Amino acid sequence: MSSWWVYIVPEGDEFHIGVTTDPPNRLRQHGSPVSCYLKGPLVEKEAVEIQITYRSLTIHEQRELVFGLTKRQ
Repeated sequence: MSSWWVYIVPEGDEFHIGVTTDPPNRLRQHGSPVSCYLKGPLVEKEAVEIQITYRSLTIHEQRELVFGLTKRQ
């Protein structure tokens, strides 16, 4: 059984959110970004559910995941 990963990488002013079983290769395909977010290993169903959740986040919430910024109160 493969291990699945959710990833978020910057693309211009936005983020690409996807799932993969090969994070190093997928990140290379995205140009080896300096900053990225990975969550895993997961089973496929869980990875897809998290991907859907992350895609529903605001751009600011996605940025917090990638860059580790804290929310302003």
